[in-house]
Amino acid sequence: ETQFARVTRTYSPPAFDPLSHTVDTVYVPARVSISTAAASWEFRDTVVVREDKSRYSTDLRARVLHPFRPQPGATYRLRVELPSGQTATAATTVPASGFLSVLTHHVLDRPESFLDEDIYIFAQIGSSARGYIVRFFIEFEIVESKGRETRRVEVPWSIRISTASNQMEPEYPTLRRRTSIESDRIPGREVVRFQNQAYQYARTAILNEYARSNVLFKRAVFVLIQADLNLYNYYNIVNGFQDQFSIRTDLPDFSNIQGGVGLFGSMTTDTLYVSYR
Repeated sequence: ETQFARVTRTYSPPAFDPLSHTVDTVYVPARVSISTAAASWEFRDTVVVREDKSRYSTDLRARVLHPFRPQPGATYRLRVELPSGQTATAATTVPASGFLSVLTHHVLDRPESFLDEDIYIFAQIGSSARGYIVRFFIEFEIVESKGRETRRVEVPWSIRISTASNQMEPEYPTLRRRTSIESDRIPGREVVRFQNQAYQYARTAILNEYARSNVLFKRAVFVLIQADLNLYNYYNIVNGFQDQFSIRTDLPDFSNIQGGVGLFGSMTTDTLYVSYR
């Protein structure tokens, strides 16, 4: 329910060393607002404690909007105005709420009994989302003499054997492009697979770590994160080639701000809780 905006000036550091620049160049009097076709909200000035003051000794000056909860499916326009009259604008359409369901519940409950089957998740993606991630967590309780404590561990989507060490290495989900198109029978339909082996790897790691405690597996938690076009493009550009063999020497910039350089995007999060049987 809290949105922050930072508006800063560019600068030319001495000797081309950015770390030599020690004065924050934030635009304090900048006017920042977000609007839809029916309403408008204006940010106000605030100060946020800067945890790392090794470079800048002052706290963070920013603009804040609270309370403000973006609505799924809505389009918001950002406008920044400086005292000089210069303006910067951008727009984002928040992805619509998603939907998750487990297609192989029996594997989720008894993975050791279905070694040849994996866990498949059905994800319904909003029409304005360009990319998405489905994350999988095991929620469990540790029962000790001092009481109960609930914890979570993320499940990798796959396990691979390292050629260098010959050891199992977990691989976790990353942002992926949606594959469905509007001509599909069910627009926005995506299916995500988590290897049974990866699931058992996570469960075994929990049991090994808390071997001296009573561990009770409570439920599986699936989280669907949807990113709009702006966030998706930013993620892919700044991460370069997403493989093990390419080396990228350039550092490309991404900006969807008209009249400036920066990022204005949106994302939604939907969660499915599945109790173990």
